[in-house]
Amino acid sequence: MKKTHAFGKAWIKRAVFAAVLLFMLPMKPEEYQAITEDEVKQAERELENAKQQAQQLDNKLNELNGNISDTESYISQVDGWISDVTLQIYNLNQEIDAKQAEIDAKQAQINETLANIDTVKADIARTEVDLADAQATEEYQYSSMKLRIQYMYENGDESFLDILFSSDSMVDFLNNAEYISEISKYDRQKLIEYGETKDRVSTLLANLGVQKEDLEAQEAQYETELTELENQKSVLDSKKSEQEVLQASYTDLYNAKNNELSNLELQQSDTEYRKQLALKEVEEQEQRVEEARKQYAAWLEEQARLNQDADAAVAAKLAEINVTGFTWPVPGYNKITSQFGMRMHPILGYEKLHDGTDISGAGINGTPILAAYSGTVILAQSYWGYGNCVKIDHGGGVVTLYAHASAILVSVGQQVNAGDTIALVGSTGNSTGPHLHFSLIIKGEFVNPLDYVVVPR
Repeated sequence: MKKTHAFGKAWIKRAVFAAVLLFMLPMKPEEYQAITEDEVKQAERELENAKQQAQQLDNKLNELNGNISDTESYISQVDGWISDVTLQIYNLNQEIDAKQAEIDAKQAQINETLANIDTVKADIARTEVDLADAQATEEYQYSSMKLRIQYMYENGDESFLDILFSSDSMVDFLNNAEYISEISKYDRQKLIEYGETKDRVSTLLANLGVQKEDLEAQEAQYETELTELENQKSVLDSKKSEQEVLQASYTDLYNAKNNELSNLELQQSDTEYRKQLALKEVEEQEQRVEEARKQYAAWLEEQARLNQDADAAVAAKLAEINVTGFTWPVPGYNKITSQFGMRMHPILGYEKLHDGTDISGAGINGTPILAAYSGTVILAQSYWGYGNCVKIDHGGGVVTLYAHASAILVSVGQQVNAGDTIALVGSTGNSTGPHLHFSLIIKGEFVNPLDYVVVPR
């Protein structure tokens, strides 16, 4: 903001300076003395300031270019980090999916094994029922056979003989004998069969028990393997989470750096624009300096030519004026607040020639300003730092100037006499308070008015 304000003030001063140049071009050599050597130097200082401003902007632009390059390089590096992390996350996802597939397959094996265990348990339950039935049947057969054996033992062979001899015929006898034999044979066969059935069912039950133990051992192994797979997947998930946090961090950094880059590019664009303005200002200020030097050189040349003739004219005019004397421009006020000569300018802040005498006093604001001598008004307008200003050409190379007026009461070309009211005291232009700045110009040079005008007591 300070630089922008300085730019604004510089533009205003240069615009005023250009206006002064244009205003003075048509004037006669003794009238454009406002282009002094001091003001040429001021223009040269402003040119140097403009060059320094342009150089500062160029340095800032170079710094911004370096910062932009560094930021772009860093963004590229962060982009590489994001790519690496994204690839790692992708690979971890592949591993996690593969591990999940293993977990699912292992869980399927466990489920299948559990189903097989359930099947074997059901088979065992049925086999145990079958074994119980077989044992019961065997015991029943064995009990029946024991009863028949006991019966035969207790009764000897009489029962069988009774059965045989009670036969009505040979055929019936043979049939009864065969019947008795078959009963014994049947008892033995059934006992063997029931025993075999019981042994077979017992063997099956034992095999089912072994099979159940094998399946349960297999289930335990699968559960262990499943736990290991789930632990491995948990590690992969943890690594993926870490990489995702890192990816988010890199992404935030990437976005922040891109925002920083955008701001730098905006500053770069603005600085480049202001640099171009500054370079243009340097170019224009160089033209102003050149023009000021030309004007000053032209004035010096013209002044040298006129000096030969002016000396006599000035001497004659001063002799004429000395007969009656200059009229004091502000009757009733004789307080001199600033003498003619070099001084520190109260507004501009640097040492500068004070080309007149400042007259002030209590209540001076609005007081009439009188023409110090008769002549022709050659300036009646706001005039650079003088504010509202009147210049009167008295002839013979003698000119008086009245500055900082609050109002101008005459116009260019008007003839005035000594003591005529030409303006009112004010504080326009570069002024710190109401007063009259009174200057005397002889042969185009400002001289101390108090060397020619008597201050009233």
